[in-house]
Amino acid sequence: MRPETDAQMLRALYMQGVQAAESGDAVTARPLFYRLLSEASRLGDLHHSNLALNEIEMLDGALRLYSKPRGMHVMLTARCNMACPFCYAEHMGDEDLPPEVCRELKGLFPYLQRVVWQGGEACLHPEFEDLIKESAKHRHMGQTLVTNGLFLSERWMDLFAETAKFDLMLPVESMRPELHGRYRPGSSWAKLAEKVRMISEYRERRNPKLSLSMNVVLMKGNHRELPAIVDFAAENGFSAMVLTGLYQCSDGFYRQEHLSFAEAREYLDGVMPSVRAKLEKSGISLQDRFSPPAAPSADGAADGRKPTVRCRAPWQQLYILSDGRTRSYCYCQEDIGNLKSETPELLWNNARAMALRKSMLEGRSSRCHQACVEGRVESYNFRMI
Repeated sequence: MRPETDAQMLRALYMQGVQAAESGDAVTARPLFYRLLSEASRLGDLHHSNLALNEIEMLDGALRLYSKPRGMHVMLTARCNMACPFCYAEHMGDEDLPPEVCRELKGLFPYLQRVVWQGGEACLHPEFEDLIKESAKHRHMGQTLVTNGLFLSERWMDLFAETAKFDLMLPVESMRPELHGRYRPGSSWAKLAEKVRMISEYRERRNPKLSLSMNVVLMKGNHRELPAIVDFAAENGFSAMVLTGLYQCSDGFYRQEHLSFAEAREYLDGVMPSVRAKLEKSGISLQDRFSPPAAPSADGAADGRKPTVRCRAPWQQLYILSDGRTRSYCYCQEDIGNLKSETPELLWNNARAMALRKSMLEGRSSRCHQACVEGRVESYNFRMI
């Protein structure tokens, strides 16, 4: 078979297994994933072999994993060229993820579905350029760069264009220059708008596959701008939008700007139908982490089939902070280790990592962030990527 035909066959097997697993039908899913493992191993496809093994281990409720992480969320540095008052990295100093840790992470590239790079400002890390160059060799791997955008240039865009799938996520909290300057000190609305135009023009000329996402933190001062921000996203070719609330930050700013859904409900109830319609018409997906969720459906399966866990992050990914501390997900309350003292392979199956998986299987949420427990954050699931 030709390589593209092989890849299509592996992908089809994977999706068939996923559809069965998502419906709770492990009896059908398991042989499909074993067949995928066999075919991918025969072809020397490490990525699909790892997908298959990971799916089998999740179906089995394994605590010690032979599969490698499928996802990686890396805070490369706490350093930044801005001083946003609500940044969670403000208390982390100026630490960079050590170069030797960055080199070890490259060893996971053959297995990964997706990597998210962030900071601080990831472009400031001395190893970032080399990480992107190495990642371009792995065509199965999707990547997202969470950036304030100020360092983006044609040179960076050319590097990103060498990768298979790359997404830029930019913050947009206000289109009013004075408020943007207050929320994003060190930037300006004019600078951000200029970078968005540069990205749009580059996509038209060189790389239409490059995608553009937007993160919007809703606060007291900006939530009524949401319709205008949505218009800006539609006009400039954004493909995704994430709405979040303001999480705990410096006390003065938090007291002044924190907005509960109850406070914003009357306004949002009035505008969200048109906001959602505009996003859908423009082909922009929405992750709404601000509004309270609908009542969650119960996890589990009929006919004695093993119930599923709500969050698969402990089986699927690593969330790595710039000081080496590592969790399963950004909302997790506890570290499972530190990459300064453990290799990724050892950390992936250390006692804390396995204890977290066990707690998920037992339905215990004491280790989980309240936002996850309440359903305000989507269940982490790389099957959907």
